[in-house]
Amino acid sequence: MPDSIPELSLQDFVTILKGFGVYAELPEDSRFAVRLVGTPYNSFVPDCKSIRIMAHNRGTMVSPLVIKQVLEKFAIAEMEFLEILARSQGAERPGASPPPIQ
Repeated sequence: MPDSIPELSLQDFVTILKGFGVYAELPEDSRFAVRLVGTPYNSFVPDCKSIRIMAHNRGTMVSPLVIKQVLEKFAIAEMEFLEILARSQGAERPGASPPPIQ
């Protein structure tokens, strides 16, 4: 498992966030921006959490600093995010047992 948050592709980042109930929208006014929205998934509701981020490298990559801001906004623990990232990349955690054979 990585010790710190790496730069990620926008696609991988959005896929991981879906597991936390955060979804992405592509604003019409920008090719490199993404709007991330949490429950209740309606930005007109006062309790709805949302944040607009900019991806770099022609809208394909997300920097570690931006990722940390998103995690803070949606109250996602950095260690929990890193564990899911490691699982999604096929990395095993030290001391973890292998997944059961199905």
